[in-house]
Amino acid sequence: MFQFPKDRTEEAKGIFAGIYNSLQFSPQHALSALERFIKENQELNRMVMQMLHEEREFNSRMARSWTNALSDQTYVKDPETGEIFQVHKRVWETGEFWRDPVWGDILGGVERGSELERLLREEGWRPLQQSLEGFPEQW
Repeated sequence: MFQFPKDRTEEAKGIFAGIYNSLQFSPQHALSALERFIKENQELNRMVMQMLHEEREFNSRMARSWTNALSDQTYVKDPETGEIFQVHKRVWETGEFWRDPVWGDILGGVERGSELERLLREEGWRPLQQSLEGFPEQW
């Protein structure tokens, strides 16, 4: 909004018309702005898609963890062979799983620092890694 005295209306209109007519729009500027907008939008879309993928992956792992916990199951992995097994284990049990290197038998419920753990280690049994959600390479 512009205010000016009524007796100078024509003069003001002439000034505004001169300014308006001297404006020149550059198509290159508009194209450059559009290119920047498209690139920024593509980057935002990529970030959102990455977040959605990570959220789906997290939800999948959580669902698997809860399912295993409620059904008294867990996954164990032999770090030497990379083999993965699903074994019975109640959630509140704290014992570890060990594997016989010769026959491949798995023994669970071995408490850390116990005499049984010491004996198994001396006999060459291997401790197994545990994960309620499983291990990424099995997916």
